[in-house]
Amino acid sequence: ASGDVTLNCALNDVSRNVTLHVIKLWEGEGTEVSPYLITSKADMENLAGMVNDGTDYQGVYFTVTSDIDLECDASHPWTPIGNNTNSFKGYFDGDGRTISNMVITNANGQYQGLFGCTTNAEISNLTVAGSMTGDDYTAGVVGCMFGGRVYNCINNVTCSAGNFIAGICGTLKENGILENCINAADLTAAQPGGICQNCNDNSQILNCRNDGDITKTGTNEDYGAGGICQINYGTISNCCNTGSVSGNNYVGGICGYNYNKIEKCYNLGLVEGNQWVGGICGYEEYNGYRNCYVEYCVNVGEVHANYYYGGVVGTMKGRSNSYRAYCTNCINMAPVIGIPDNTNTGGVIGQFYNSYYTVNNCYYDKQMSLVGDVYATGLLTSEMIADNLFGADNAAWFYSENRYPRLNCMKDADASVAAAEPIFL
Repeated sequence: ASGDVTLNCALNDVSRNVTLHVIKLWEGEGTEVSPYLITSKADMENLAGMVNDGTDYQGVYFTVTSDIDLECDASHPWTPIGNNTNSFKGYFDGDGRTISNMVITNANGQYQGLFGCTTNAEISNLTVAGSMTGDDYTAGVVGCMFGGRVYNCINNVTCSAGNFIAGICGTLKENGILENCINAADLTAAQPGGICQNCNDNSQILNCRNDGDITKTGTNEDYGAGGICQINYGTISNCCNTGSVSGNNYVGGICGYNYNKIEKCYNLGLVEGNQWVGGICGYEEYNGYRNCYVEYCVNVGEVHANYYYGGVVGTMKGRSNSYRAYCTNCINMAPVIGIPDNTNTGGVIGQFYNSYYTVNNCYYDKQMSLVGDVYATGLLTSEMIADNLFGADNAAWFYSENRYPRLNCMKDADASVAAAEPIFL
């Protein structure tokens, strides 16, 4: 607690007692058993000030004890906790609370969010609400993560302008983990991702869901959009998108560009673009000397595009026979609509950039998707609901009467149950 401390100071044989009034910033001890207690806007501002001045709080614990209104507006924006020079390294537990009215207006700013930059930190059990604009490394919860974990967090911070923008984490690096998080806000930017903009360095996005509408703006045709992640070099697993995803090129219900692995994911949202557009992934490509994968995924969101578009993947590109692009054990039950061209469109795959690819056990409902597919199998709805559709890989799937297959890992999730409902029988 705060209080007075008396010190005896001596100089040249003269001593004096000096009383100092010590102010403690937060109640608690900063330990796991007795964390520092965050109770107010002032407590949040104090944490931002200390971290940004160089105190990283490595190994120190914080817990939010009540909902907090940051009372920000365009004239008084939020200053993020941490930046590219001084990052937060502690444990921050929101305890199920909401931090509201976070406003960020720095359109050219980097490392923007409730937390600007963290290193091997943990942030959990928190909802953030407000509005933001930003450039690189911008998100509602954390702008940039170097390792560490964010889990059980919800973003309700909307974005109407910006560059590299996401709901939970802007850029995820160095084996960082996003888990059990939800983006519920609409995001509009040059390179938006619902949960994460750039999942890098073998990081992971696990059990996350996007419910917001994701819209790519601007004229740069190399920029894309994804319901979960815009660019993935790590692993996206057990995730679901229910919001619409729209842009120009490289647009996917789960991911715009995939350079590593997407598995066990659902897309229920409308996906719209010009080219390289897919219900799950817009563009799948090897990364250096490594295979890339889309496997055990389900699409039930309509896909609208003009060129190189598919119900699951828009375009697949491998490097060699040793480093291939894979799409296996995936299904599409939604319409795929655009310029008819069976060499560059498909019920599952739109285009193969070269011959270094593998497509296996992939199906689409040909009563729903009428474009055909050269490499995947089109079936009637009555055939799609068969209880042995995936043969040897049946163990991954849950079957129920007169329903499409559901992934066992998500069979009771609302999105999975909704996706299993057929239109035609």
